[in-house]
Amino acid sequence: MSHLSPSAKPSRRTAVSYLLASGAIGSGLLGSPAQAQAFPSKPVKIVLMYPPGGGADNQARIIGEQFQAATGQPMIIESRPGAGGSIAAQSVKVAAPDGYTLLNGNLGMMTLTPALNTGTNYSVADFVPVAAISIIYPMLVARSDFPANNLKELAALAKSKPREISYGTWGPGSVPHVAGAWLEQDAGIQLTPIPYRGEVPMVVDLLGGQLPLGWASLSAVQQHLKMGTLKVVGVAAEARFSQLPAAPTFIEQGLRDFALRSWFGYFAPKGTPAAIVAELNTRINQALSTPNVRSRIEEQGQVVLVQSSAQFGEYISQSAARIQPTLARLAANIK
Repeated sequence: MSHLSPSAKPSRRTAVSYLLASGAIGSGLLGSPAQAQAFPSKPVKIVLMYPPGGGADNQARIIGEQFQAATGQPMIIESRPGAGGSIAAQSVKVAAPDGYTLLNGNLGMMTLTPALNTGTNYSVADFVPVAAISIIYPMLVARSDFPANNLKELAALAKSKPREISYGTWGPGSVPHVAGAWLEQDAGIQLTPIPYRGEVPMVVDLLGGQLPLGWASLSAVQQHLKMGTLKVVGVAAEARFSQLPAAPTFIEQGLRDFALRSWFGYFAPKGTPAAIVAELNTRINQALSTPNVRSRIEEQGQVVLVQSSAQFGEYISQSAARIQPTLARLAANIK
């Protein structure tokens, strides 16, 4: 099977792809049986850019449960939040390239932060893609009493009062910040981004009436949507969420190709042996292919990705190319 193309439309019920590349998996790549049994011989540390208790932390732990069941070795989660992922990335960049320290990275950390922050001292080239995990699509939500219910109504309202309507982001250079800039450009409107330290405080202000609009993940607002306290203006995805079949995408509403795939995955420090990367890829893909793990990730509104290391690397490059024009505009404004 070929890798996921930029125009692919992932299924909401199953994994986007099930791509265990022949020749790229299996302990046979580790050489002799003795070598294959040698890794992992101790716990594998997973470094996250998020604080404990969030969706990424939960995701890493459920994958770790399956990893331990298969290998006998646990995955130890270490949180290093802050600086758009720079703190977590830097700690793994300088770690020993032996497969025992992995980075839980995402689009924001690996693509957005290096492009928008000139002080960043790492790039995606400092790491080896190990395995993809999932894609999450942001959506623009509003308080239930906000006067616009869709993109057409939002555009009309925004054009009547440029920069007077604000939307919440998870901080400068975050996926929601880029989504908002992309929306402004394609819809020909001017809004005002309001940075928050994370998704949770942003949603609190949305519910409290201090903020009219905000970019959020499905898992963070699904209950509020069901209760009717929030509503969806548009989803930045190729297809509607199966959990929210009535919520239209921005593509449906006239913004061609407006789908922001915020991917997640594991990375190892540059120089990690290919055989160890292949073994880790196998074990993580096996965990993602377990019905329990897959269903728990999909319940959070994410789409599971199962890819080889090479396919994941190409997917990262494709995603970066899609948003490069928006990043260039944001970078110019920052300068």
